[in-house]
Amino acid sequence: MSSEHLGILAVFIFAAAVMILILKENRNQRKQRLERINNMWGNTPKREYSMEELAALADYVRRKNGENLAVDDITWNDLNMNRVYERMNHCMSACGDEYLYEALRMPAVDETVLDERERLFSFFDSHPKERVCIQEILDEIGRIRDTSITDCVRTIREAPTKNAKKYVFFSISALCNIVFLFLWPVLGLLLFLGFLVINVVIHSKESDEMDVYLKSLSRILKVIRTAQKLGKMKIPELSDYLNRLREESCKLKGISKKCLTLIHARSMDGDITNMISSYFNAFFLLDFISFSSVICEVKQNYGRIEQIIRDLGLLDYAVSVASYRKELPYYCKPVFLSPKCQNSSTMNVQDLYHPLLQDPVANTVYATGGILITGSNASGKSTFLKSIGVNAILSQAIHTSMSHSYQGAMYHVMTSMALRDNIENGESYYIVEIRSLKRILDQSKRKEPLLCIVDEVFRGTNTIERIAASSQVLSFLCKPQILCMAATHDIELTYILEDLYHNYHFEERIADQNVKFDYLLKEGRAKSRNAIALLTVMGYDSEIVEGAKKTVDRFEKEGIWKRN
Repeated sequence: MSSEHLGILAVFIFAAAVMILILKENRNQRKQRLERINNMWGNTPKREYSMEELAALADYVRRKNGENLAVDDITWNDLNMNRVYERMNHCMSACGDEYLYEALRMPAVDETVLDERERLFSFFDSHPKERVCIQEILDEIGRIRDTSITDCVRTIREAPTKNAKKYVFFSISALCNIVFLFLWPVLGLLLFLGFLVINVVIHSKESDEMDVYLKSLSRILKVIRTAQKLGKMKIPELSDYLNRLREESCKLKGISKKCLTLIHARSMDGDITNMISSYFNAFFLLDFISFSSVICEVKQNYGRIEQIIRDLGLLDYAVSVASYRKELPYYCKPVFLSPKCQNSSTMNVQDLYHPLLQDPVANTVYATGGILITGSNASGKSTFLKSIGVNAILSQAIHTSMSHSYQGAMYHVMTSMALRDNIENGESYYIVEIRSLKRILDQSKRKEPLLCIVDEVFRGTNTIERIAASSQVLSFLCKPQILCMAATHDIELTYILEDLYHNYHFEERIADQNVKFDYLLKEGRAKSRNAIALLTVMGYDSEIVEGAKKTVDRFEKEGIWKRN
């Protein structure tokens, strides 16, 4: 065999070996991805979120829906909904992250929306093969740490439109100069050098501005290519979504090609081909021409891209909810009161628990009108109220309640619970509190069903005025369309509001110098008073404890407080 033939054979063997290694690496990567997807199903997500990520999602929802979100910031923070979102997010992509977050901030008020979502949940739960295929494709979009996927598109939409004529002129001029080099070498060389300097200077000055948008364009490219892949799938149960993804992504092929070309043109990863390509683009300004064109096309097709993101997000969200349900000890599909029902202040929940608790204690409550909850600190009042609020939101956001049965209206949920004084604005706790309650009172004047949850009404002021104001506020909130649940230490309120609110309580017992709670909701007002007894348990001086007991006894007999 000649040396020439040996050389050709060696090249062939080398190329085949490289191809085999690439295929093997791709197969290993796919195997690892599938293992990760299968391990995620029905298990608690391990992903950690930065404050920047959560803030970016919140900013996205505000830009899309305005400042008047259904679940406002106070309610969101009171119920620790960021943690709920993190705990239940099994999404594969930034599109799903967005959809799930928005579903929680803007719970559905239309049962047809929830019925369609439920259909998708059930499909993905019962079709693991199709689910995994979709998850694998969605995984290619990936996550974004500092912004939302929709904001990437918005960034391009708001980018200044560049006139490509300038770049085309200098590009053609540079090409003509190459011809001049052969016809008139001296003049051609001078012109060539002149345009080389001009084009490189233009490229250098405006390059940074273009680079700002490249990350967003790469995200748009991933979204379009994901839609193209999913659009090729044949799943009858998802045909409406897959057909739309195929049709919309086909109309965006031009954007996809230009984004891909532009990203490769701007790459300087050390690869000799990419470096030559980058210098070639710098001389002929081809990347600027392509960039101007793709910006215009994205602006013209903004609605299509947005629809693709929403469809991808819905499918990802549906898989996430189906997976989340698998890890729950039990759940139910909520039953909603008819919108024509005149009295929305009814809720019937069996064995309700909080989704963030490791070993939750389930509680049952039937409320017609408001309920007032009494009991000592740490007995379970706040946790129960948060369980109600979180489950009301999840019932309308993911059609899932952490209970054996749930019946209620489609509520606008508002809370006033974990408040703090605002030092920066110079507002005391009481001022912050009355502002928080005012927004609930304003919302209560509307006709839509309202679930309002209040923990310790007016705790920031003195006892006499607190009881007086609290009784009036809670009376004001006693309306047919409102279900108000409030916790209080003021037993007086349970008597003042006895005709308007049902009384429930939590209790504890002191045994063996220790406090024990069962965290079970019981009917009626709290009868035990253990605050002073708890001082003994905590090792307070007996003089303090006995003095407190005598002061209480004296007040109960005479009705007045005396000096010590």
